[in-house]
Amino acid sequence: MDPVVEAAWIAAGAAAVGVIGTATVGIVGFFTSRSTNRSTIEAAHADVRQTLKATRAGEIADLYSRAIDQLGSEKLHVRIGGIYALERVARDSEEDHPIVMDVLTAFIREYSREQWPPPDRREPRRWTRPDIQAAVSVVGHREVERDTQRIDLYGAILINANLNNADLRSASLRGVNLTGAYLYDAILVDADLREVTLDGAHLHREDFTRPADLTGAMWSEDKPFPEGWKLRTGSDRLERRDAGPPTSGRHR
Repeated sequence: MDPVVEAAWIAAGAAAVGVIGTATVGIVGFFTSRSTNRSTIEAAHADVRQTLKATRAGEIADLYSRAIDQLGSEKLHVRIGGIYALERVARDSEEDHPIVMDVLTAFIREYSREQWPPPDRREPRRWTRPDIQAAVSVVGHREVERDTQRIDLYGAILINANLNNADLRSASLRGVNLTGAYLYDAILVDADLREVTLDGAHLHREDFTRPADLTGAMWSEDKPFPEGWKLRTGSDRLERRDAGPPTSGRHR
């Protein structure tokens, strides 16, 4: 082969190799840069999420602190505001849900003995104080799946309280005074209802298709049974009574 032609071929080959090498370096550089950018973006997103989480946690902590202060107020409307602020905390923070329920149930147990209206008002009919009613409503309509322990209302006095649609499954209602309380569509499955007072309570009416569900609720054997319910054989838990005339008490 002519030395000039041979030299030309060699030069062309070298040039081709150079182009391919440059292209390869460029492609590798592109993907490396893209990977680096993605990592940088993901890291930035993580930082933002962490910042937002910390900010949110701070807001919730502040809201919780202010709500607790409101519960101790002498003004009724301020206490009610604190109760609904606590409800917001429980909804916004799953991890704070249990402690909010503990606070509200303790509030109910402690102050439910003070009925409404105050003694200085001439009102013969008494009922549950408005802030206690608000707390009961929040507890009864909580997100049950977030519970880590049973709701404890032991010994509370909830005369003429509105517990319609309340979800109190497995709750401790032992010794609770529910005289005249409204319990339509309430869920009391597996609740502890021993020594509970249900005189005049609204558990069922003919035109209401979903009365309170007391299935498996613990009951004092020596107390009259709620209409339509009886004790399971050999058990202290309630079950629905078969169709027939309503009866009450263990001897019937």
